[in-house]
Amino acid sequence: MIALGVLLTLTLLQTAPSGQGSAGLCEIRGRITDRETGLPISGAVIALTSAGGKESRRTTADRDGRYQFTALPPGEYAVFSGPGDFRATHARTVVRPYPMSLKAGEVREQVDAALARTRAITVRAIDDLGEPLSRISVTLKSASGRVIRVGRTTDDRGRVRLFNLEPGRYTVCADVSQFGGASSSAQPERFLRTCYPSVASETDAEPVVLGNSDLEGIEIRMRRGRTYTVSGTVVDSTGAPPPPIAVIGLSHFEPGSSTGFGGRLEPDGRFTFKNVVPGEYAVEISIGGPERPEHRRGLESAFVPVHVFSADVTDVFVQTALTAQVAGRLVLEDSSASLPSHAGYGPILIWSRLVGDPTRGSGSMRSTLVHEDHVFYLGGLLGPRRLDVVNVPPGWYVKAIRYGTRDITDRPTVFKNSDNPSNLEIVLSTKGATLSGKVVDDRGEGAAGAHILVLPIDPERWSAGELSNVSASKVGAFKIGPFRRGDYSIVALSSSIQLPDPMIVDGLMELARKGERVSLSENEERTIDLRLMR
Repeated sequence: MIALGVLLTLTLLQTAPSGQGSAGLCEIRGRITDRETGLPISGAVIALTSAGGKESRRTTADRDGRYQFTALPPGEYAVFSGPGDFRATHARTVVRPYPMSLKAGEVREQVDAALARTRAITVRAIDDLGEPLSRISVTLKSASGRVIRVGRTTDDRGRVRLFNLEPGRYTVCADVSQFGGASSSAQPERFLRTCYPSVASETDAEPVVLGNSDLEGIEIRMRRGRTYTVSGTVVDSTGAPPPPIAVIGLSHFEPGSSTGFGGRLEPDGRFTFKNVVPGEYAVEISIGGPERPEHRRGLESAFVPVHVFSADVTDVFVQTALTAQVAGRLVLEDSSASLPSHAGYGPILIWSRLVGDPTRGSGSMRSTLVHEDHVFYLGGLLGPRRLDVVNVPPGWYVKAIRYGTRDITDRPTVFKNSDNPSNLEIVLSTKGATLSGKVVDDRGEGAAGAHILVLPIDPERWSAGELSNVSASKVGAFKIGPFRRGDYSIVALSSSIQLPDPMIVDGLMELARKGERVSLSENEERTIDLRLMR
């Protein structure tokens, strides 16, 4: 499963002294170098973790780039490396993924890595007269749509340096803020969100291509335009105005971030937001619940999408409804099995999103963690929703989601309050369809390290929990799965290309259209050869 933007938290332990350890203990040795020059990277940080996180060590490379871990118990490990603390000269990388198995007494040599150098892009924001603009927020996205940098602001010369970037194609946009802040008086015109070189949308933006050297001279000429007002009325589930102390919000969602501001309701439930720039928004409000005992009612909420284009938006009607909290549990198809706990993968998450929510990014998402006893509690549920499971361990997949007596896998469901975990069961299994084969380049040679990405044909299943990827071996071989039965599109991307963000539908649609289509039956083992996609 895709694990996008995973943050590794590693415990610092002292490595055992070099030399002969206790009988049966293992060693790992290697060297960290610069990919371009082949020179050693002294002070590079190398981290090692074992399956289940029982072993978690960290060391640094010597002047010759060499490192070693000694006195390791036999088992399965992964090794990661980066340029060092407070250094941004090279990209972090996986030296050896799971599972690198060590037998009793084994000494594994040449666990090496060549780190790619990172580069920087300097952006300058100017007005229509060419004068520099300070405190302009700059956002950088990769060609896949993944947010790389958020909220870096320009200095007094209108400049901001975006560093620690890998070569590739990027979209650069700038804004004062999403709204410019709420105020009591309308500002008919202001600087609007502008993408390089001076366009309104990311779709029309000119891509910035970062090569093997730093890039200067990227200049964004900020657009000016009018702002608008969003106003309407809120009533609660009974049709009455909500408590006057309730706070209402207007939110703008993007993949990787969300912004917004709040306002007070009038006694009759009316609200007004001024200085809103064009874009996709949602009016959000919550009243009652345990966090607002003064309201003396159960938790009610509302999420109403609003499209601001070229005119004020008036008469927005918002009605709150009682939300539900449901308990659920993970069920393993093989009751004798146990879920592995690999460091480098986050805890299992349950996601829930309103059906028909057009906002990008998190939007109406509600999520929760699965506890160690496999039980979870998902609250704040309103309206028909689909469930998604994120960070399912490698080798497992979601076979079914059962709610009461119904199978609700991929089906919109309105949930009711329940504290019985057996009413909502998510079945995980290791017995599903698998794909294997080889990826070749234009010369017919094995594409080492290629990304193999499998997307369901049904766009409703495009989420972090339903997109699977794996890297090919040094000769281009791969095996990926298991999957539920169904129709899929499989694509092979160069190892130098960043994987797409599952929240960016446009990019996934393009990949799915060009990919190799396969129909998989339950427990099928399919062999397929792929060519790198351009």
